[in-house]
Amino acid sequence: MKGFTLFELLICCLLFSLGMLGALSCQIYARQQVLQAQQRLMAAAVAADVMSSLQSVSVSARGFQADIQQKPATGSCDQPGLCNGQLLLQAQLAASLSGVFQPSAILPQAQLCIRSSAAGPAISLSWQPVQKSSFQSKSSLCPLKTGHFQLELVPGRGL
Repeated sequence: MKGFTLFELLICCLLFSLGMLGALSCQIYARQQVLQAQQRLMAAAVAADVMSSLQSVSVSARGFQADIQQKPATGSCDQPGLCNGQLLLQAQLAASLSGVFQPSAILPQAQLCIRSSAAGPAISLSWQPVQKSSFQSKSSLCPLKTGHFQLELVPGRGL
């Protein structure tokens, strides 16, 4: 007799499906890692943008402290002479954070913390990650929610 039996074909299909399940799980893991990398990249860009906003308005930034969990209100800086350093800083922060605090944002449940220090402003940005992590980070600036990722930008230390 030549050919394959039904039992041999079933075993072949079983082995093939197990191999495909392994490849699919690798693809899912790789996609989660890509999403986490996108979140970290977005968080670093937002933190750097906020830091540049704080440094460009240095008069207000010296004593500026904030714990921002939603988009800050914009100040009225549209007329000359009405805009002081604090209003300009609020307008710049609102522009920097325009996409972070939207429901469909890439950083869900984002929380931005800005603390003034002798070396300059320190920024902490936390968000809910795509995938839960067993790594527990401790915040030196702001309270950190359980299971959230965090990025800190501290003068003299960097990220």
